[in-house]
Amino acid sequence: MVKNILNNYTENHKLDFKQIEEHVAKLKILMHPVRFAIMVILVKNKKMNVTEIYRELSVQQAAVSNHLKLMKTNDILCSEREGKNTFYSVNDEALKRVFECVKLGINDEY
Repeated sequence: MVKNILNNYTENHKLDFKQIEEHVAKLKILMHPVRFAIMVILVKNKKMNVTEIYRELSVQQAAVSNHLKLMKTNDILCSEREGKNTFYSVNDEALKRVFECVKLGINDEY
C-alpha cells in the first residue's frame, strides 16, 4: 500500500515530491468542470457508457470521449468492455489515495 504523504512526512520528515506531483496531476484533471461532472454522475450511477454520460451532461459525444480518455489514461477511471459498449467507472483506490493526501489530517468533525 502506498504511504499517505502526511504519514510519510511525519515518520521521515521528508516529502516525496514524485508522489506529490502525481496527486497534483490527478487533482488538476479533476478540476475541469466537465470532468468533475463526469465524476459526480459516475459516483452516483456506478458505471455508464459514453452515450449515457454525454446525454446526462448535454455535452457533445466527442468532448466527453476526450475527457474520458484523459481520465482513464491518468488512472482516475476504469473501463470495462461489454460487447460494443465500453462502460466507465471511478477508480476508487486511486482516488482514495489522492483525497487522503488532500485531507492531510483534517478532523472529520468539520
